[in-house]
Amino acid sequence: MLAAPRLMTLTAIPLFVLTLGLGAPARAQVACGDVLGPGGTFVATANIGPCAQDPAVSIVGPVKVDFAGFDVSCDALTKIGVAITGTRAKVVNGSISGCLDGVRVGGEGRHQLSHLVSRNHDDDGFETHSERNTFTFNTAADNGDQGFVVTCSLGCLTTGDQQTFVHNVSTRNRDRGFNVNSNRNRLDQNVSNNDGDTCFDVDGDNNWLNRNMASACGNVESCFDVDGDNNRLSRNMASDCGHRGFEATGNTNLLRDNVAADSFVGFSLRGDDNTLLGNTAVNATTIGFFLTKGDRYRATNNHATSNNGDGFLIQFGTTSDVLTKNHAMNNTGKGVFMQGTDSRLTNNVALGNTSPDMEDDNPACDANVWKNNTFATSAVDGGANPGCLE
Repeated sequence: MLAAPRLMTLTAIPLFVLTLGLGAPARAQVACGDVLGPGGTFVATANIGPCAQDPAVSIVGPVKVDFAGFDVSCDALTKIGVAITGTRAKVVNGSISGCLDGVRVGGEGRHQLSHLVSRNHDDDGFETHSERNTFTFNTAADNGDQGFVVTCSLGCLTTGDQQTFVHNVSTRNRDRGFNVNSNRNRLDQNVSNNDGDTCFDVDGDNNWLNRNMASACGNVESCFDVDGDNNRLSRNMASDCGHRGFEATGNTNLLRDNVAADSFVGFSLRGDDNTLLGNTAVNATTIGFFLTKGDRYRATNNHATSNNGDGFLIQFGTTSDVLTKNHAMNNTGKGVFMQGTDSRLTNNVALGNTSPDMEDDNPACDANVWKNNTFATSAVDGGANPGCLE
């Protein structure tokens, strides 16, 4: 029989005492099965486990828990390492290893997790079921499923929205690095590399991904895969991606100043009213920029360089697109290949491409307008340019 959890709230020194000049919080050995909080500050003094209890340690906010560099571990891969409930818990400075899920975050949310390493679990490193939590400087490594996941599959008390992830690292997890299934989240300066599936998989609306780095994720998946509307991706870097560097499905998404290098496809977008501004695709195995199944794309000042296929491919079925001041240089395929209709292409530069620098696949360019573009070779409907490209 498992021992009943020990309630630790009465042993903690209240925070108001600390403000009276009595120094650091009291250090006490946190044991397997302990419940820390609500209230108080706890600092571990030794490793905890391997624990037979499930979860190994429970934390109920508001409370502050400092693992002080020590490890929490489970005695089997069927248990939770650290379970956080309540609200406004602050958990820092430690590692969690050898469990089912390393850290499970629930309750009403607004928790803060910092400088934690969650590794070698059968399932996820960090699993979140509440909203407005903040994750900074954490690492998820060598887990059997995902590094960081936000989901409501267990029945959230809240929506799971508005998470903040800053300076976290996911590496060598079997599935996704960051898997966020909610809205209005912020992911800034995180790293995902060598994860087995998608590096950053965000499914929701109004999310912001800024200055993240993704590399070597999955043989058939994208480094950045965003599904939803009104998402913003800026200054992110994707390299050595098994499938697409950046994949965005939905409407009114903005991709600005991102770089995709050495991937199968640099950028792939699907939906209406999406914008590409100042992005770079280089050394893709196939296409630099692939725009498909949508209307009113806006692409300005993007660069497709040295890709082993077309620099820009705007596929059949797209309409009313605007491409201006883009550069397609030294691509093995076509520089700019327009299959869509009712679009406007102005002030673009395409030079040094193996196939025609610019091609319109519609007879006599249909209703497409080409003005003030710079190119050396061109074609219309697979034949000579009758003059509609200029």
